[in-house]
Amino acid sequence: MIGNRYVYDRGVEGLAWVTVQTDGVQIVKKDVSYGAHSISLHTIDDIGGADKLRDEATLLNYLSPLLSDQKHLTPADFKKVLLDAGEFLPRIWRGHRGNPFLDQYDVLNPQLVYGRSFMGSVVASESLFKEVSEVFRFVEPDQPNYGVFSHKLRELLILLCTEIEANWKPIYDLNYPSKQVTRHTTKDYFLLKAPLRLGSYKTRLKDYPHCSFSPYVSWDGTAPTSSLAWYDAYNAVKHDRESNFHISTLEHVLNACAALHILQVAQWGPSLFDVTDSPRYSIFEVTEFPNVPISEVYVPLIGTESDFSTFRPYETI
Repeated sequence: MIGNRYVYDRGVEGLAWVTVQTDGVQIVKKDVSYGAHSISLHTIDDIGGADKLRDEATLLNYLSPLLSDQKHLTPADFKKVLLDAGEFLPRIWRGHRGNPFLDQYDVLNPQLVYGRSFMGSVVASESLFKEVSEVFRFVEPDQPNYGVFSHKLRELLILLCTEIEANWKPIYDLNYPSKQVTRHTTKDYFLLKAPLRLGSYKTRLKDYPHCSFSPYVSWDGTAPTSSLAWYDAYNAVKHDRESNFHISTLEHVLNACAALHILQVAQWGPSLFDVTDSPRYSIFEVTEFPNVPISEVYVPLIGTESDFSTFRPYETI
C-alpha cells in the first residue's frame, strides 16, 4: 500500500490526490485555479493505527466520510492514478472536464512545460486558421459550396496537412521511442488516435455553427490513409495536381483545418482557444470532448520548482 496514490473529484472545488506514505496519508487538493493548492497529512495516529495502511478497502472506507467536503464520497469514488506525481505523457493533454460550473480543469501549463515547442506549434496553426478565414470572403462555408475547388484551396490543403504531420511526428517520437522509423507513415501515426482520443472530438466553425466536423472519427488502422478522406486528398493533389485538382475542395480544407484545431487541443488543452483564458485564435470551437477518467489526470508534484518535471512515453503504461 505504501506509495499508492488515489484521486477523487471534489466537484466545484477541483480534484484531490491521496498518497499513502510510511507516516500516514498525504492529501493534496488542487484548486481549479492553476496555482492554488493545499496539503494536509493525516498521521498514523490520526487514522487510528498503521493497520489502516495495509488494506485498500479499510483505508478508503476510513477516508470516505473524512474527505466528503463538497459531496458524499464512497470508496468507489477513489480512483487509483495512472502516473506518478510530476509525470506526464508528452504532448498529450490529460486534464479533467465535467465540472458543471467551469469549462475545464488542468494542472499542467503547456507553455511552462513545453516552451518553444508549444509556441511554434500554436503560432503556425494560428497563421493557417487566419488564411482559411480569408477564403470565407469569397466562398461561403456552406454545404452547397463544399465541392468548390481552386488553386488557393489546394495550397491550403497542402499547408494544413503538412502542419498536421509536423505535429504528429514529435508526438509519435516522444510517445513511441521503441518504434522509431526512418520515414513515418500514417500506419505509424494511427497509433496516436487512441492516446490523443482524436476520434472523440467534434468541432464546428465559430461563426458558422451549422458547419460541424469530426475529421478523425473514420480513421481506421487497416486503411490509415484512405480512411481519412481529407488527408488522402492532400496526398493526391500534392503528387499529381493535373489529375486530382478537382479534389482540392473546400470540404477537404475545412476538415483538415478542423483536424489541426483538434490536434492542438488534444496536445495542449481545451483552454488554448478559449477567449476567456487565452489570446490564441482559431476559427473553430470544440463541441464534444473525450471523457478523460480522473485516474489519468496528471498529478502535480507539490513543493518543487516545477509541478511537472518528468515525461513518460505512452507506450510504457
